[in-house]
Amino acid sequence: MRFLGPTRHARLNEAGAVAFLIAGLFLFFSLVSYYPLDPSWNTSTSGAKPVNLTGLVGASISDVLLQGFGLGAYVLPLLVLMLAWRWLRGSAIEAPWARLAGGLAWVGSTCTALGLFKDWHPIAGAIPAGGLIGLVTADY
Repeated sequence: MRFLGPTRHARLNEAGAVAFLIAGLFLFFSLVSYYPLDPSWNTSTSGAKPVNLTGLVGASISDVLLQGFGLGAYVLPLLVLMLAWRWLRGSAIEAPWARLAGGLAWVGSTCTALGLFKDWHPIAGAIPAGGLIGLVTADY
């Protein structure tokens, strides 16, 4: 099997596409329904049920992604959904390492561009738009 690319078997490609689709939608809904007081790795609550649509796992994932990448985290589900579309169509991914590097560069440049706005904290009024990565790379 090629790296990130579909196989010659149509049913296996469809199964892979469904798995990537579910992962992309899970990431998207966990980010969209982020609530800063949900229990996560840096927020403790006494047995409260998470408000996040994807539960405790989604609350933790969205907290880590939004604090790390800021609004640039919304690029990640888009990349996973684009990968699901490629698997569903069964078309080969040309130069997978270059595309992976391009996706990482897209996320990094989005975080850096949003990190230039240091005083803008759109996520719960506390998390900067570029996240930690955006702040660090924008300062560099």
